[in-house]
Amino acid sequence: MGHNIFLESHSVNFAAREDQTILEAAQQHHVGLQKGCVAGVCRVCKLKLIAGDIEYRAGATVCLTEREVNEHYFLPCCAVARSDIICSTGSTYGAAAPQHPKEGVVVIFKERRGSVFVVRLKLSRYSRMEPMPGQYVEVEMGDKVCRSFSIANVPQRDGFIELHVRYRPDGVFSERLKEVIELNDVLWIKGPYGDFVLDESSNRHLLFIATGTGMAPIQAMLTSGRIRCDQAIHLYWGATCAQDLYFMEMIRDLQSRYERFYFTPVLSRATVDDHWPGATGYVQHCAKNRIGCLKNFDVYACGSPLMIQDAFREFTTLCHLPPVQFHSDAFYG
Repeated sequence: MGHNIFLESHSVNFAAREDQTILEAAQQHHVGLQKGCVAGVCRVCKLKLIAGDIEYRAGATVCLTEREVNEHYFLPCCAVARSDIICSTGSTYGAAAPQHPKEGVVVIFKERRGSVFVVRLKLSRYSRMEPMPGQYVEVEMGDKVCRSFSIANVPQRDGFIELHVRYRPDGVFSERLKEVIELNDVLWIKGPYGDFVLDESSNRHLLFIATGTGMAPIQAMLTSGRIRCDQAIHLYWGATCAQDLYFMEMIRDLQSRYERFYFTPVLSRATVDDHWPGATGYVQHCAKNRIGCLKNFDVYACGSPLMIQDAFREFTTLCHLPPVQFHSDAFYG
């Protein structure tokens, strides 16, 4: 049995089964709702419930503010319909994905660093792409298949964008990157997308937490020139092994650029044979134990949904972090 979902702001109807979230149903029917962490933390996908009933999946993390709940916003990434519903993107919480024309870009650099490919794509001189640090693009794979990657730099007009792509055997894009794509090949991209961007109005300290290639959007933020020199910056980068810390030269440059920059690499699977002298375990636990109170911090976390959920739960309950000061972006694989 299923239910009808009517998105009032776009005059769109689609059906949702009782075993799938509203966001999953929207994607199945090619309805463009904004997609973020898909873990109930980032709140990017939120919609306003006008009529009908929804229910959250058991164990779901729902990080809405009290105001959002009172105004009947809900998270379609975690919610299932329990009746026909009417919903809207609302007046101030736009959840519909923006539409961008695709652009052709030229591969001008490709280098493998351990399990990660660093790729630079040359933008056309006519490109109007002006992403904010932290946003991402979609790369077309053909047959309406796309893969999303965070932009690791702040591109200038007629410049390039840099992507960090973890290689996975049989990965739709990474396998092509390894075996097929060469310099001067043309790819098609769309974007930018995403709300994982710096709150430039804040003067609080900054805590950045990344796992793996979650470093890419954080690198863009840190090298954007939009962080004040007097802000304390704490960066925790988690990896399985030292080889996965693939951009240490960028870290060294940041250490020389900012007076109050504190970097902690964390390995989750370090062995005795690694002779690793640094921190071990989960990156979010290391940050919690070393910093403690986060009341006066803005937190930017990018990595796996499990890391983001755990970080949000522990930071807001044990470290006094106000939920509105937690910003996140999640990726899969």
